[in-house]
Amino acid sequence: MLATSAKKMSHQVLGQRGYLQYVRGNKKLGNEQKVAKIKEILSHIKRPEEKQQVIAVLGEAPIATALEMLTTFAEEPAVVEEAYSAIVRIAGKDIPGVSRDQRREVLQTVAEKSKNDGTKQRARKILRGLR
Repeated sequence: MLATSAKKMSHQVLGQRGYLQYVRGNKKLGNEQKVAKIKEILSHIKRPEEKQQVIAVLGEAPIATALEMLTTFAEEPAVVEEAYSAIVRIAGKDIPGVSRDQRREVLQTVAEKSKNDGTKQRARKILRGLR
């Protein structure tokens, strides 16, 4: 795969971007499959720009592994706000294998730590609905 095997960094980046667009846009792939494909390529993704694309895919997959991965991305200063926004997007939904308390906990973290007022407000609104 060009995204992982290309000799030039620029070719890898282009391959990664194309692959991530494919994963995000493929309607035949379920959430579990999308997250599995992201995991396959994740160790090769270094730049914040591609990490933002990964976060966009994960933010459309309301499953436990996506929420876990987004929580990890929230620890990276370069993509923290994108991760927080994606967390809010999926934590407002019922996620199989994730308790209300777990959802409440991640949303509380976003409400406290996000520097984006819109993200904070959305997190707080969902939190009110979870109580």
